[in-house]
Amino acid sequence: MKRSKDHKKEEEELDLINRVIEMLKAGVFVKDGEWSAKDVDFLNKHLFLTSKPVIYLVNIGKDEYIKK
Repeated sequence: MKRSKDHKKEEEELDLINRVIEMLKAGVFVKDGEWSAKDVDFLNKHLFLTSKPVIYLVNIGKDEYIKK
């Protein structure tokens, strides 16, 4: 990073990756973090599975659905 022309950007990205690592170690999804627009642009390049929306599918019958 020291030899790079844009080392400030690389340092910001490294800090962001370290934040993501800490979140994952704590068992928190990436999508649940508070990110700036700049952070989101960077995170979108990496396609973390925990940044995707979560859909829960439940297989129940009509009677159970009506009872809720």
